[in-house]
Amino acid sequence: MLALACVLGLLCGSFLNVVIYRLPHMLMSVEASPRFNLAWPPSHCPHCQHRLAAVDLIPIWSFLAQKGRCRYCHSPISHRYPLIEFFTMLCWGGSYWLTATPITAVMTALFLSLLLALTIIDIQHLLLPDVLTFSLLWLGLLWTVLGPEQRLSTQEAVLAAALAYLLLWLVAQGYWLWRGEIGLGLGDAKLFAAIAAWIGLENLPLVLLSASSLAALYGLLWRQRQQTPYIPFAPALAFAGAAIYLWQIVSSQ
Repeated sequence: MLALACVLGLLCGSFLNVVIYRLPHMLMSVEASPRFNLAWPPSHCPHCQHRLAAVDLIPIWSFLAQKGRCRYCHSPISHRYPLIEFFTMLCWGGSYWLTATPITAVMTALFLSLLLALTIIDIQHLLLPDVLTFSLLWLGLLWTVLGPEQRLSTQEAVLAAALAYLLLWLVAQGYWLWRGEIGLGLGDAKLFAAIAAWIGLENLPLVLLSASSLAALYGLLWRQRQQTPYIPFAPALAFAGAAIYLWQIVSSQ
Protein backbone atom coordinates (compact mmCIF):
# COMPACT_ATOMS: atom_id res chain seq x y z
CA MET A 1 0.00 0.00 0.00
CA LEU A 2 2.89 2.36 0.67
CA ALA A 3 4.16 1.74 -2.87
CA LEU A 4 0.69 2.47 -4.25
CA ALA A 5 0.55 5.72 -2.27
CA CYS A 6 3.92 6.75 -3.72
CA VAL A 7 2.77 5.96 -7.27
CA LEU A 8 -0.38 8.02 -6.73
CA GLY A 9 1.83 10.81 -5.42
CA LEU A 10 3.95 10.74 -8.57
CA LEU A 11 0.86 10.93 -10.76
CA CYS A 12 -0.54 13.77 -8.64
CA GLY A 13 2.82 15.55 -8.88
CA SER A 14 2.74 15.28 -12.67
CA PHE A 15 -0.71 16.89 -12.68
CA LEU A 16 0.43 19.58 -10.23
CA ASN A 17 3.18 20.52 -12.70
CA VAL A 18 0.49 21.22 -15.28
CA VAL A 19 -1.57 23.25 -12.79
CA ILE A 20 1.41 25.24 -11.54
CA TYR A 21 2.52 26.15 -15.06
CA ARG A 22 -0.82 26.74 -16.78
CA LEU A 23 -3.19 28.11 -14.17
CA PRO A 24 -1.32 31.42 -13.57
CA HIS A 25 -1.13 32.01 -17.32
CA MET A 26 -4.84 31.30 -17.65
CA LEU A 27 -5.60 33.87 -14.94
CA MET A 28 -3.06 36.56 -15.80
CA SER A 29 -3.06 36.66 -19.60
CA VAL A 30 -5.95 38.71 -20.99
CA GLU A 31 -5.02 37.55 -24.50
CA ALA A 32 -4.91 33.86 -23.66
CA SER A 33 -6.60 31.58 -26.15
CA PRO A 34 -9.98 30.31 -24.96
CA ARG A 35 -8.68 26.83 -25.74
CA PHE A 36 -5.68 27.23 -23.44
CA ASN A 37 -6.60 25.34 -20.30
CA LEU A 38 -5.38 22.50 -18.12
CA ALA A 39 -6.18 19.94 -20.82
CA TRP A 40 -5.33 21.82 -24.02
CA PRO A 41 -2.95 22.08 -25.77
CA PRO A 42 -1.45 18.65 -25.05
CA SER A 43 1.87 18.56 -23.22
CA HIS A 44 4.70 19.78 -25.43
CA CYS A 45 8.27 21.01 -25.22
CA PRO A 46 8.28 24.77 -24.51
CA HIS A 47 11.35 25.18 -26.75
CA CYS A 48 10.62 23.19 -29.91
CA GLN A 49 6.84 22.85 -29.36
CA HIS A 50 7.02 19.13 -30.17
CA ARG A 51 4.13 17.19 -28.67
CA LEU A 52 5.38 14.89 -25.94
CA ALA A 53 4.73 11.17 -26.12
CA ALA A 54 3.62 9.08 -23.15
CA VAL A 55 7.18 7.88 -22.63
CA ASP A 56 8.26 11.51 -22.14
CA LEU A 57 5.76 12.06 -19.33
CA ILE A 58 6.63 9.29 -16.88
CA PRO A 59 7.19 11.11 -13.57
CA ILE A 60 10.88 11.46 -12.59
CA TRP A 61 11.95 8.47 -14.73
CA SER A 62 11.59 10.36 -18.04
CA PHE A 63 13.70 13.25 -16.71
CA LEU A 64 16.45 10.88 -15.56
CA ALA A 65 16.34 8.71 -18.70
CA GLN A 66 16.63 11.77 -20.93
CA LYS A 67 19.36 13.27 -18.73
CA GLY A 68 17.29 16.37 -18.12
CA ARG A 69 16.92 17.28 -21.80
CA CYS A 70 14.15 17.25 -24.37
CA ARG A 71 14.26 14.05 -26.43
CA TYR A 72 13.57 16.02 -29.62
CA CYS A 73 15.53 19.28 -29.47
CA HIS A 74 17.85 18.46 -26.53
CA SER A 75 17.01 21.70 -24.74
CA PRO A 76 17.34 21.51 -20.93
CA ILE A 77 14.25 20.63 -18.90
CA SER A 78 13.64 22.58 -15.70
CA HIS A 79 14.57 20.67 -12.55
CA ARG A 80 11.34 22.00 -11.06
CA TYR A 81 9.31 19.23 -12.72
CA PRO A 82 10.98 16.18 -11.14
CA LEU A 83 11.37 18.01 -7.82
CA ILE A 84 7.63 18.72 -7.58
CA GLU A 85 6.89 15.11 -8.51
CA PHE A 86 9.33 13.91 -5.86
CA PHE A 87 7.92 16.11 -3.10
CA THR A 88 4.36 15.18 -4.01
CA MET A 89 5.37 11.53 -3.79
CA LEU A 90 6.71 12.26 -0.30
CA CYS A 91 3.42 13.95 0.61
CA TRP A 92 1.38 10.90 -0.42
CA GLY A 93 3.76 8.26 0.89
CA GLY A 94 4.29 10.14 4.14
CA SER A 95 0.55 10.62 4.59
CA TYR A 96 -0.05 6.89 4.30
CA TRP A 97 2.80 6.13 6.69
CA LEU A 98 1.68 8.65 9.33
CA THR A 99 -2.08 8.16 9.34
CA ALA A 100 -4.30 5.40 10.68
CA THR A 101 -6.86 5.00 7.89
CA PRO A 102 -6.73 5.18 4.06
CA ILE A 103 -9.30 8.00 3.90
CA THR A 104 -7.25 10.06 6.36
CA ALA A 105 -4.16 9.40 4.26
CA VAL A 106 -5.89 10.57 1.07
CA MET A 107 -7.29 13.74 2.64
CA THR A 108 -3.94 14.55 4.25
CA ALA A 109 -2.17 14.01 0.93
CA LEU A 110 -4.63 16.30 -0.88
CA PHE A 111 -4.15 18.96 1.81
CA LEU A 112 -0.37 18.83 1.45
CA SER A 113 -0.50 18.70 -2.36
CA LEU A 114 -2.68 21.80 -2.61
CA LEU A 115 -0.40 23.63 -0.20
CA LEU A 116 2.60 22.66 -2.33
CA ALA A 117 0.95 23.96 -5.52
CA LEU A 118 -0.04 27.25 -3.86
CA THR A 119 3.46 27.67 -2.47
CA ILE A 120 5.17 27.26 -5.84
CA ILE A 121 2.70 29.54 -7.65
CA ASP A 122 3.09 32.25 -5.00
CA ILE A 123 6.89 32.06 -5.21
CA GLN A 124 6.84 32.35 -8.99
CA HIS A 125 3.99 34.81 -9.54
CA LEU A 126 3.00 36.32 -6.15
CA LEU A 127 -0.42 34.91 -6.90
CA LEU A 128 -2.79 32.61 -5.02
CA PRO A 129 -5.55 31.35 -7.36
CA ASP A 130 -8.99 31.27 -5.74
CA VAL A 131 -9.77 27.93 -7.36
CA LEU A 132 -7.00 26.31 -5.30
CA THR A 133 -7.57 28.14 -2.01
CA PHE A 134 -11.33 27.57 -2.16
CA SER A 135 -10.77 23.91 -3.01
CA LEU A 136 -8.56 23.66 0.08
CA LEU A 137 -11.23 25.38 2.19
CA TRP A 138 -14.12 23.22 0.99
CA LEU A 139 -12.10 20.02 1.38
CA GLY A 140 -11.33 21.02 4.96
CA LEU A 141 -15.00 21.66 5.72
CA LEU A 142 -16.03 18.44 4.01
CA TRP A 143 -13.47 16.56 6.09
CA THR A 144 -15.15 17.73 9.30
CA VAL A 145 -18.34 16.03 8.09
CA LEU A 146 -16.93 12.83 6.62
CA GLY A 147 -13.77 12.32 8.64
CA PRO A 148 -13.80 9.19 10.85
CA GLU A 149 -11.75 10.86 13.57
CA GLN A 150 -13.95 13.95 14.03
CA ARG A 151 -11.02 16.08 15.18
CA LEU A 152 -13.03 19.25 14.53
CA SER A 153 -16.71 20.00 14.39
CA THR A 154 -18.01 21.71 11.26
CA GLN A 155 -19.06 24.65 13.41
CA GLU A 156 -15.53 25.10 14.77
CA ALA A 157 -14.00 24.78 11.30
CA VAL A 158 -16.32 27.44 9.85
CA LEU A 159 -15.68 29.76 12.79
CA ALA A 160 -11.92 29.24 12.53
CA ALA A 161 -11.94 29.98 8.80
CA ALA A 162 -14.02 33.13 9.25
CA LEU A 163 -11.85 34.40 12.10
CA ALA A 164 -8.62 33.67 10.23
CA TYR A 165 -9.80 35.59 7.18
CA LEU A 166 -11.06 38.50 9.27
CA LEU A 167 -7.78 38.72 11.16
CA LEU A 168 -5.60 39.06 8.07
CA TRP A 169 -8.18 41.28 6.36
CA LEU A 170 -7.95 43.69 9.29
CA VAL A 171 -4.14 43.59 9.10
CA ALA A 172 -4.27 44.37 5.37
CA GLN A 173 -6.75 47.21 5.82
CA GLY A 174 -4.83 48.64 8.75
CA TYR A 175 -1.59 48.68 6.75
CA TRP A 176 -3.37 50.36 3.85
CA LEU A 177 -4.74 53.09 6.10
CA TRP A 178 -1.34 53.57 7.75
CA ARG A 179 0.97 53.49 4.71
CA GLY A 180 -1.37 53.98 1.77
CA GLU A 181 -0.08 50.86 0.03
CA ILE A 182 -0.75 47.13 -0.09
CA GLY A 183 1.11 45.30 2.64
CA LEU A 184 -0.73 41.98 2.57
CA GLY A 185 -2.67 40.38 -0.25
CA LEU A 186 -6.16 39.07 0.40
CA GLY A 187 -5.08 35.83 -1.22
CA ASP A 188 -3.03 35.24 1.92
CA ALA A 189 -6.13 35.85 4.03
CA LYS A 190 -8.07 33.27 1.98
CA LEU A 191 -5.23 30.77 2.36
CA PHE A 192 -5.10 31.32 6.12
CA ALA A 193 -8.87 30.74 6.24
CA ALA A 194 -8.52 27.52 4.27
CA ILE A 195 -5.77 26.24 6.57
CA ALA A 196 -7.85 27.21 9.60
CA ALA A 197 -10.64 24.89 8.45
CA TRP A 198 -8.19 22.00 8.82
CA ILE A 199 -6.51 22.90 12.12
CA GLY A 200 -9.19 24.64 14.21
CA LEU A 201 -9.39 27.75 16.36
CA GLU A 202 -6.86 27.01 19.06
CA ASN A 203 -3.96 26.65 16.63
CA LEU A 204 -4.51 29.89 14.70
CA PRO A 205 -2.16 32.02 16.85
CA LEU A 206 0.60 29.40 16.56
CA VAL A 207 0.27 29.20 12.77
CA LEU A 208 0.32 32.98 12.39
CA LEU A 209 3.28 33.44 14.74
CA SER A 210 5.27 30.64 13.10
CA ALA A 211 4.48 31.86 9.58
CA SER A 212 5.36 35.48 10.41
CA SER A 213 8.68 34.43 11.95
CA LEU A 214 9.54 32.23 8.97
CA ALA A 215 8.59 34.93 6.46
CA ALA A 216 10.77 37.43 8.31
CA LEU A 217 13.72 35.03 8.04
CA TYR A 218 13.56 34.58 4.27
CA GLY A 219 12.10 38.01 3.47
CA LEU A 220 15.38 39.91 3.44
CA LEU A 221 17.06 37.39 1.15
CA TRP A 222 14.03 37.42 -1.15
CA ARG A 223 14.07 41.18 -1.52
CA GLN A 224 17.79 41.21 -2.26
CA ARG A 225 17.43 38.61 -5.01
CA GLN A 226 14.13 39.73 -6.55
CA GLN A 227 14.47 43.50 -6.14
CA THR A 228 10.84 43.85 -5.09
CA PRO A 229 9.20 45.09 -1.87
CA TYR A 230 6.77 42.17 -1.91
CA ILE A 231 7.54 38.73 -0.55
CA PRO A 232 5.41 35.57 -0.88
CA PHE A 233 3.71 34.80 2.44
CA ALA A 234 2.07 31.57 1.26
CA PRO A 235 5.22 29.41 1.70
CA ALA A 236 5.41 30.38 5.37
CA LEU A 237 1.68 29.90 5.95
CA ALA A 238 1.72 26.56 4.15
CA PHE A 239 4.73 25.24 6.05
CA ALA A 240 3.36 26.28 9.44
CA GLY A 241 -0.14 24.98 8.66
CA ALA A 242 1.14 21.64 7.35
CA ALA A 243 3.45 21.13 10.35
CA ILE A 244 0.69 21.78 12.88
CA TYR A 245 -1.87 19.66 11.00
CA LEU A 246 0.54 16.73 10.82
CA TRP A 247 1.32 17.11 14.52
CA GLN A 248 -2.42 16.95 15.25
CA ILE A 249 -2.76 13.79 13.16
CA VAL A 250 0.21 12.02 14.76
CA SER A 251 -0.66 13.02 18.33
CA SER A 252 -4.29 11.88 17.97
CA GLN A 253 -3.30 8.31 17.07
